[in-house]
Amino acid sequence: MTWPTEHVEHGELLGGLPVPDIRGTIGTFNYWATDLSSFEEGNTEMGGYLKRLLFDGGVAHPLLKGPDNPILKQEERELLDRKKQGR
Repeated sequence: MTWPTEHVEHGELLGGLPVPDIRGTIGTFNYWATDLSSFEEGNTEMGGYLKRLLFDGGVAHPLLKGPDNPILKQEERELLDRKKQGR
């Protein structure tokens, strides 16, 4: 947690206050690095996510995943039900 945010060369830093995050924890983090193997990616014991940062033409496109959308989940369930019914 950092407030106010510090300057990050060629990047952005999102500052947070000590309130629960989207997972209901204090301190879920996302860590992207070029030196992680695919075996090291994933959830950590410390409450964060490790992801390998891949560059294409000097540009990386990391994905910061937010909470699930309950409306989309309901629509997905309805579509699956329709498919099962043959509609």
